[in-house]
Amino acid sequence: EIGIVTEQRTEYEVFDDSLLQVSYCYTANVDGEIGLPNYTECEIEEDMVLEWIEIEDALQKLKNSKSENIDKKFIQARDIAILEEVIKLLN
Repeated sequence: EIGIVTEQRTEYEVFDDSLLQVSYCYTANVDGEIGLPNYTECEIEEDMVLEWIEIEDALQKLKNSKSENIDKKFIQARDIAILEEVIKLLN
């Protein structure tokens, strides 16, 4: 277990209230062969594609990603913080 990231946003525009987001963070090792993903309907509709990359490459992709959407900016900041902590723990 890496830890938990808790975000609280007041006056969250989608719900006319506040948002409490709790993200549980884990690392894992692949045991055996990597199988095919089992996408949800929503992921299929959004043309989701799973890509296995090195953690440092994932961090760089997140840092280089640009969005004007406030929700995506929160998600990006959270995910960057998580990956930076994982990299520290793995080194």
